[in-house]
Amino acid sequence: MDIFKGVGQAYKDGTTFRDVDVKGGKVEGYFSSFGFADDDGDIIHPGSYKKTIAEIGPKSSFPRIKHVIDHEEKRPFTRLLELEEDSFGLRYVGLVGPHADAQDFLLKCHHGLITEHSIRIVPTQQKPDAIAKVNNIYECKMKEGSSLHFWGANKHTPLISISKSIDDLHAMYGRLKKALTDGTYTDKSMEEFQTVYNQIGELLKSIQQPDPKGQGTTADEDLSQASLINIIDKFKNAVQNGTN
Repeated sequence: MDIFKGVGQAYKDGTTFRDVDVKGGKVEGYFSSFGFADDDGDIIHPGSYKKTIAEIGPKSSFPRIKHVIDHEEKRPFTRLLELEEDSFGLRYVGLVGPHADAQDFLLKCHHGLITEHSIRIVPTQQKPDAIAKVNNIYECKMKEGSSLHFWGANKHTPLISISKSIDDLHAMYGRLKKALTDGTYTDKSMEEFQTVYNQIGELLKSIQQPDPKGQGTTADEDLSQASLINIIDKFKNAVQNGTN
């Protein structure tokens, strides 16, 4: 059975990209990290990807692992040049395609509109630990690696950034505003940005409360995790309905 796993922890600056080379058309980042227990209790260990890389990785005789967006298999954006394990996790280097959609993808990475990664895998060797309440994954078959929009377009996509804090929403709101005034994206992307910009604006309004000191509104710092998740789910559904 296919399962979807986020990187789980960020690399340096809070994203899971290592480098975005707009001129050279290359991106480098991490599809996965090691030793991190996710919300499902799964821990991916070093060595988990060695077999699948050797069999169907970019340097194998039968390269089949794709780099897509939001786990949409029909939307490949890069040709993987490198895929390997290092001390942090599963590192990749991809060459971005020349078509307009792919070039938009490159700019989105550069402008911080795409910040996360996730993978689609089938575990082939795993061992549950009932005491620690985790499941250790030691080997898996990799179907694809995915870069993720902040707003997540696939129901399986782990929304890592969006659930961190309200500050992330404000930051993305500002980036989208800048992108909308940039004018270098395709019309399709600009329409998507406008939809998401409007939805984030509504979301931010919904998590504001009157300031008891009479200074307008302030973020509700006591907003429960469950309430925030419910609001985010509504936001995500609204975005999907608006962009599909």
